[in-house]
Amino acid sequence: MSYSRRRLVFREIRRINEQMLETDPWRVAKYDQRIQTLEQQWRHDRIALDREYFYALHMRETLEELVQRVRGEVGSM
Repeated sequence: MSYSRRRLVFREIRRINEQMLETDPWRVAKYDQRIQTLEQQWRHDRIALDREYFYALHMRETLEELVQRVRGEVGSM
C-alpha cells in the first residue's frame, strides 16, 4: 500500500472515530473503564495462577470468588 493510500485510510479512520464520539461521547469513558476492569482481573489472575504464591496468602474473598468461578466452569461442562 502506498504512502498516500495509507494516509487516506488513516484520515478516514480518524473521521469515523470523531463521528462515533459525537454520537456517543461516553464511549471513551466506557472503554477506559473496561480496560481498567480487564487489567485488574489480569493482575488477580496472574497472582491466582502463580504456582509460587501459596494459596493461604490470598484474601478470603479472592479465594471464594475463585471457587465460585471454578464451580461455574465445571458445572457448565
